[in-house]
Amino acid sequence: MNEKRLACFDDDGKAGTKTMDISFVSSLYTEPRHRIYDKFQGIDTFSKGYLEAIIQAQKRIYGYNFLKELLTPDIVAQLQKAYPTAPNALTVMSPEAIYADFVFSRQVTALERQEVLTKLICIQMYEMYRWQG
Repeated sequence: MNEKRLACFDDDGKAGTKTMDISFVSSLYTEPRHRIYDKFQGIDTFSKGYLEAIIQAQKRIYGYNFLKELLTPDIVAQLQKAYPTAPNALTVMSPEAIYADFVFSRQVTALERQEVLTKLICIQMYEMYRWQG
């Protein structure tokens, strides 16, 4: 538990009069080069819903990444149709690992970062300045 962070909030969980400086130096994963997940818009509705569900579930579980385990052969077949990937001589990763680690984990991170920064902005603890390089 981070007592210093919690001390900035009142008993009801709302921001108090204390303020803090926040620096976020990283990618939000919303830039076009990181939006690989968007390539899967054409997959069937069941697969799309399934992927959305496991992404939302992964957002709530810290310390264990289960995305690869939940990619069934049928889901992987749908993913391969929309955005083919396969191991090559330079990698030993399976398509499931590639999708889980480079597409869906990145989507989880993008959603988490957007939600946290939006909450900070809503309670006026943060102003966002973004480099558009």
